[in-house]
Parts: sequence; structure tokens; C-alpha cells
Amino acid sequence: MSQILEDGQTFQLTTDTEAQNFGNVTSVSFSYYCDEGQQGLLSDEPDEVDFIITPPAGVDPYGETLSGTLQCPSSGDFMLNSDVNVPGDEYAATAEAYLSLIEIINPLSGTWTVEFTARVNSGGTALDADNDLDFEMYYDFTGLDGFTAVEREE
Repeated sequence: MSQILEDGQTFQLTTDTEAQNFGNVTSVSFSYYCDEGQQGLLSDEPDEVDFIITPPAGVDPYGETLSGTLQCPSSGDFMLNSDVNVPGDEYAATAEAYLSLIEIINPLSGTWTVEFTARVNSGGTALDADNDLDFEMYYDFTGLDGFTAVEREE
């Protein structure tokens, strides 16, 4: 997604991975970039974008940065992965019992919200009008679902 943001304008994306049937979400990534849009004629201060990433309740972000400020031109990334433990040689009496041994540590399913607010900084004179900045964001949610098990032949 790309768009031009004016000073104080907010871009927000909310995604409910459960409502959209993404399966067991085990990977989430956001990449974002800002660049000076218009620039002042004589001088121009760097534009900035404030960001806030809100994961679903109960998700541990493992130290990933959930808020901050980008000074344009600049980019940022947020990446978070669950650990998925799939049983190896464990025995189970049925396929269902075997599948119940699959464990997703720190599942990432739920409602994710990202918010970006532009802070456009002009130069020091009346000729230095700077009204906007360029903004891009890319995102990806990866889910695992439909696990199956078959009886192992000896």
C-alpha cells in the first residue's frame, strides 16, 4: 500500500486473522517506508512518521519494537514468528491423538492494528511549504492449518 500523507494524517490498518480464516497464524511481518514528499524551496526539515503496532492480547512480541518514529527517508520492519513443535517419533493410538501433540508457542492469531501518523516539517521561511510525505507499507500473515497424520508402516 502506498499513499501520500499530510501533516497529522493517520493511516491505520486493522486485520482480524481469525475472522479472515488465516488458520493458525505463525508469522507476521510489517515493512514500512517514508520519504519526503513536497520539499521547501529554500530549506526543509526532515519529515517523520510515528508508528504504533498493537498485537492481539496475549501475544509476546519478544522485544520487537511496537512504537517509535521514522525520520524520512527511512524504513522499518516488524517480524514475529511462533515456534511450532511437531512431534517426531512420538507414538499415538490414533491420528487425532497424534495431531493433539502439535504445539504452537506464542500463537499470533487475532486482531492486529498498525497505525502511522505523519509529522510533516517545513523549512524556516514562508517559501518552504512542505505539505506531505510519501508512505508505503507491506504486510504478511502466514498461517498453518489442515494438519494430517497417517499411520506409519513398519
